[in-house]
Amino acid sequence: MVENSFKWICFDVGDTLIDNLNFGVEHLDKHVIHEILSRYGFNGTNEEAKSALKEAREFQRRELHGNYLRFSRGYVFPRISKILNLNVSQQDCVEMERMMYEKKFAVIMQIDGAFEILSFLKSKGFHLALISNAGEEFFFQELDAAGIDRKLFDVIIISGEVKGEKSTLIPFKVFLEKIKKFGKFKPEECLMIGDREDEDSYAKKLGMKTCLLKRYNRKKFDGIEYLPADFEISSLLELKKIVA
Repeated sequence: MVENSFKWICFDVGDTLIDNLNFGVEHLDKHVIHEILSRYGFNGTNEEAKSALKEAREFQRRELHGNYLRFSRGYVFPRISKILNLNVSQQDCVEMERMMYEKKFAVIMQIDGAFEILSFLKSKGFHLALISNAGEEFFFQELDAAGIDRKLFDVIIISGEVKGEKSTLIPFKVFLEKIKKFGKFKPEECLMIGDREDEDSYAKKLGMKTCLLKRYNRKKFDGIEYLPADFEISSLLELKKIVA
């Protein structure tokens, strides 16, 4: 058991509280992406659609790292359309993304242990926060669809709202400023939990402690800094040992 003096427990959302991996691999990649593209003139195979989606995602991570706009509407599908040579408008791409989220909300789920760990932490008197690299358009709809009660959190920071993603440190700086109204807290009293060493672990640069939720191995890209977390877990329920 690890002794500590954590007062704030901060969570990423995608692939930390909400299971984006399940949606992507089991639902979006197998069914939804081909269905959506087919409505806009795509006549290729499901495998071609999946390959274009994968390439577009990697472009987002590699080329747009550090740019909060990559989480806004209209970035993924223009790239997919370019890869597949589809003659579609920007508005078409926005509509395709809306359809994607609509499909996602129908099957979205929490990661195993999310409800239990949030309830446990709240019962122990911890302050809870969400710090998410996300656009503003669908963020709260996504929480609601997954059954995550936003009232559990004292502070919610969205990169699209603060105009900066985690690798710029802006969301973490905004968080540390906002918690001043709750009292005097040191950065090391704040634990950031997430699935990304190239985003969530950047909180270390401001003195916060970090915990990597490692559910699978991510592909790493040259030129992007990856910071090792202070703690590493494979299940959210393992947090009990860290914060106890």
